[in-house]
Amino acid sequence: MGKDGREGGYGDFAVARAGHLYRSACLLTAGDTHLAEDLVQETLGRVYVHWGRVSRVDNPAGYAQTVLTRAFLTHRRRRSSTERSTAVFPDLPEEYAYLVVDDGEGKSFVQLNVQHRSLDDADRLYGSAEMLDDGTRVATQQGPGEKGAVGVVMWTVDTLRADGMRVVISAFNTGAQHEDATRDAPALSMKELRKITLSSRWDDLAWPDR
Repeated sequence: MGKDGREGGYGDFAVARAGHLYRSACLLTAGDTHLAEDLVQETLGRVYVHWGRVSRVDNPAGYAQTVLTRAFLTHRRRRSSTERSTAVFPDLPEEYAYLVVDDGEGKSFVQLNVQHRSLDDADRLYGSAEMLDDGTRVATQQGPGEKGAVGVVMWTVDTLRADGMRVVISAFNTGAQHEDATRDAPALSMKELRKITLSSRWDDLAWPDR
């Protein structure tokens, strides 16, 4: 695709989404504005390279959010094992991250957990889950939030691949789990959560030696 074809509509998209991506990046990096800017630039750069395809997907904004989150996780994986990211909370697994999606319909908290784990207890944890042809197990759940806030629902897609990579994404209809609902449903549908968790892009993560 030529440069003109690739840029068609990209400029408007970048202008419209840059602020949202920056706010999400600031949340992921716990306020590290310099890193947040770098992540947004990297995200928009990747979106630009693939704009011909991205512009045809159902939710280009959701695609960009996925690229941003993956860029952040890759950055963390590449850091020295002795250096602790400021975005990692002491009481949460190292692979935990979150962002707040604001699509104009109300804020939606989205949390992400990516890890490698043993498959020894896979049958116990995913016994009734869907099994894909490649051995990936997919469990889904839709229910009330865990913090007792009024009207909050939690939608989750939990996947475990045959190589032990686990990707779990949950979306809420509130900007914070302990706050009352701000919208009828999470910003990401179950179909979108499933698509993100099963994306082959997770394979690009630079995992440490185990």
